[in-house]
Amino acid sequence: MSIRVVDQFATFWNIEEDGDKGTYALVNLSTSRKVKETGEYKNTSWRWVRFVGGAYNDELLSLPRMTRIKINGGISKEEYVDKDGNRAWPQNPQFVVFGWSIIENNKTDETSGDVPPVVETQPEDDAEVDPFN
Repeated sequence: MSIRVVDQFATFWNIEEDGDKGTYALVNLSTSRKVKETGEYKNTSWRWVRFVGGAYNDELLSLPRMTRIKINGGISKEEYVDKDGNRAWPQNPQFVVFGWSIIENNKTDETSGDVPPVVETQPEDDAEVDPFN
């Protein structure tokens, strides 16, 4: 099964690994969604998101931490045949990004709906909040 991801807002954290022969990068992202009942945002951290094709470029490799981006790609968790010839399923879904763009000034057009908040700093020491450390 797979799900298409279109124009999803995300926060870029870092590149975990520059992939095999310069064809992809494994990236850490976070996304959020607004909880209608409370008006607050629920955050999700995504590790090992694979940026491929046009999404893997020099701009990605030099992207600053905590940059807000809009991504297009897909999430899949499809069966495969293991080394013994048996059907198997991955433990975790695979998240692949085919295209992305930087969100300028955290603004969107009128048809895109709510804009998730920018990840804030910790008030006590003003350090960056990093969901991956």
